[in-house]
Amino acid sequence: MSLQGYLPPISEGGTLLLDGGYTNLLPGDVMSNQMGARTVIAVDVSPEDVVEYYDYGSNLSGLWLLWNSWNPFVTTVRVPSMGDLSQKLMWVSSVKHLSTVKENFDLLLTPPVHDYGTLEYDKFDEIYELSYQYAKPIVEKFLKEKPYLAMSRK
Repeated sequence: MSLQGYLPPISEGGTLLLDGGYTNLLPGDVMSNQMGARTVIAVDVSPEDVVEYYDYGSNLSGLWLLWNSWNPFVTTVRVPSMGDLSQKLMWVSSVKHLSTVKENFDLLLTPPVHDYGTLEYDKFDEIYELSYQYAKPIVEKFLKEKPYLAMSRK
């Protein structure tokens, strides 16, 4: 995972390398079409994108914004940062792509982890347990319907 906008991309062989999620958030289509995977189980942990920004119209004064952030008598407005804009552009592209590739997944899991931030590594055990409890009955049902997937190849 790379955090574009916070860390520079990797430069290798005259190419800039970024996280593949910027163009294909859930690459199940790559697994089935290019890698020949027999079964594709995709896990979508994308955050829900609900942020309310201040409606500033077609112009925004930096001086007014600075005053607003320092003024203790008013509610500080929220405007998108460069990181927010980059993330929105990424989601637009990836969500569009995701809607066209869902048929490549045999099972799509979406654990309820949207309340956790990308860098909350200290909550790993909590996220793991929540995701496990979410996925266990779904995967068990999936395997009951397709028991041949759990058989080992010899």
